[in-house]
Amino acid sequence: MKVVGLTGGIGSGKTTILSMFLDLGVPVYIADVEAKKLTNTSKVIRKKIIALLGENSYLKTEINKKYVADMIFNDDELLKKVNKIIHSKVANHFKKWVDKQNGLYCIKETAILFETASYKSVSYTHLRAHET
Repeated sequence: MKVVGLTGGIGSGKTTILSMFLDLGVPVYIADVEAKKLTNTSKVIRKKIIALLGENSYLKTEINKKYVADMIFNDDELLKKVNKIIHSKVANHFKKWVDKQNGLYCIKETAILFETASYKSVSYTHLRAHET
């Protein structure tokens, strides 16, 4: 199956393009949505983040966004480590998702396709630049 990578900044039209593909019945993987789900449901991510940042990283079943943000956004090394934990799990989840899809192609939407080297997991890329 061919995988088309769709990326772009805020307001660039990614959601509009994705809606068009969904209307055509094309499978769409939205990495940010899946990352948020996995951060709250994956025992592996939870264990690794707690080991890195402490027990306060989670409030019951959900990530403690404020606590984690306060910890990582002033510390580039911690930010890189948290991103690595989450992005590696999302990459594995994406591979499994693709294997379950039927058809000629699917779409992978991610805001950080090139920054995380996710472009290596797609057959084609389309950068959606904001046009004024």
